Amino acid sequence: MKNVRLPFLPEFKDRLLAGGKTCTARTKKHGEPGDTFQAYGRTFEITAVERRMQAEVCLELHKAEGFSNTVDFIKCWEKIHPGAGYRPGQKVWVHHFRILEAKP
Repeated sequence: MKNVRLPFLPEFKDRLLAGGKTCTARTKKHGEPGDTFQAYGRTFEITAVERRMQAEVCLELHKAEGFSNTVDFIKCWEKIHPGAGYRPGQKVWVHHFRILEAKP
């Protein structure tokens, strides 16, 4: 178990802190189950890491990613990755996590 770096855009702060975002898809693997990371003054624990296609993440995990619909998930992905954009067949690493600390 180690502390890893898993940064998030400011627009995700409220969703993270409220528990409305419980996973994040990344092009690189950032940690293993049991690893922790800090975000917006809180500690989170990675509970699982899996390899999935972007289309699966979009269709099946958009709510866990903090989005109410697939269109908003795709728009955000394209904003973060303007060169590559959203590619349904691309494999990504999905990091599932939970807030480790109790609310202050």
